[in-house]
Amino acid sequence: MKNLKIYPFIIVSILVLSIYLPGVFKSFYANPIDRNKVYYSPVDEDFVRFNLDGKTKNYNYSNLDGSIKLTEDEYRAKLPFIYFSDLIKTDNFPEKLSIYGQDTRVIRRERSFLRIRTNEIISNNVNLYPLFESNPKYASLELPKDLFKLGDKGITFIESDKNKIDTIKSEAYNKILIQKGAKFPLKSAFGNPTTRKPFDEGYFIIDSEYNLFHVKQVNSKPFIKKVDNNGKKIRYILNKEDNRKEYYGFAISEDNEIYLIMYDNYQFVKLPIDNYNYLTTDFKMMTTPINRILTLIEDDDTNKKRNINLFVTNLDYDLINKASYSYSLQRGKIYEMIKSIIFPYDIDIIKNSDGYYFFELKNLSIKSFVLYAVLAFLYLIFIKMKKNILTNHLIQAMLIVLGGVYSIIILLLFNKLFIINQKNIKREI
Repeated sequence: MKNLKIYPFIIVSILVLSIYLPGVFKSFYANPIDRNKVYYSPVDEDFVRFNLDGKTKNYNYSNLDGSIKLTEDEYRAKLPFIYFSDLIKTDNFPEKLSIYGQDTRVIRRERSFLRIRTNEIISNNVNLYPLFESNPKYASLELPKDLFKLGDKGITFIESDKNKIDTIKSEAYNKILIQKGAKFPLKSAFGNPTTRKPFDEGYFIIDSEYNLFHVKQVNSKPFIKKVDNNGKKIRYILNKEDNRKEYYGFAISEDNEIYLIMYDNYQFVKLPIDNYNYLTTDFKMMTTPINRILTLIEDDDTNKKRNINLFVTNLDYDLINKASYSYSLQRGKIYEMIKSIIFPYDIDIIKNSDGYYFFELKNLSIKSFVLYAVLAFLYLIFIKMKKNILTNHLIQAMLIVLGGVYSIIILLLFNKLFIINQKNIKREI
């Protein structure tokens, strides 16, 4: 059969269309959704919310259930650790926390924000990592001249400019790892591979039996410690080099618990949250001079709503308050119905925290697949009725089933759905 060479281009075109066509359709026909954010007010010791109306673009401020409306000034005054600059400028800093308004350096020093998205956890990173010198001669960190990778034989260092394995350095690190009880192959390495941080704490490495090791380079020599993780199966670690040096970072276990790895002897502190699932839930933590606000955000695609769960702790991570809020992500019933019929799926391009892009298949529609399977069957019946060669159209029918409207549009553009009388053609696709 000839003309098969065109089909790779057709398939790529179908994938590209599946990325962009749903967005175009949404921009023309979908109702805009509201945008909601929930915060904890240390002034009232309760929760406040702002809502951006999707249609009018107006901002609305209130308490969590919306029973008490707030002006923008009242709303900002309830969140002094977020809007402290504005409140000081307008002389509206709350009296209850006035000590912090007198010296904002405390707020700036103690305040921090952190977020872990689901795609950062489930994405696959390139197995090449820079190991910085954690005690550099000068103040700033410098990129090393080598990279390391993990494998069946432990750590392998590769000289970047020569693309050559540094056997001596590799053996030095692996010897200590074995002495510390590491079981090869090594599975995962979690670090913060950037020079834009105040200092370097290297990597946390997990071996084949979920043992955890802290690995870094100090004065050009290996620094390796085995961390007692009490048998927890760690799925992901976010390193967070912070000048306060309270914790190394966050560890997420396979059973959906989140822990802090403390500087105090690598102690694991479990965060008091529930309803967390690293496959579907984004996690945020805001630290202020007096408390910490843990936020879980999860989109319920089945019911078309977003669930927000907040947990407020003191500085020792003891739970003092919590709340939940949900709001609709419906774009309109007619739009949702038409979308579920026309589009068999969406493909999103996701960028993870390391800057790598990957594709995510979303919104699979059984109704749409059934529809296009029927259309493909009718298409083949039509081909048969026209006494064309049926086998010449099997690929087109298969693409219609798998790609739906995306395939139909591309096949029409490539002139692959037009039926030519059998008498005027040879066997071809």
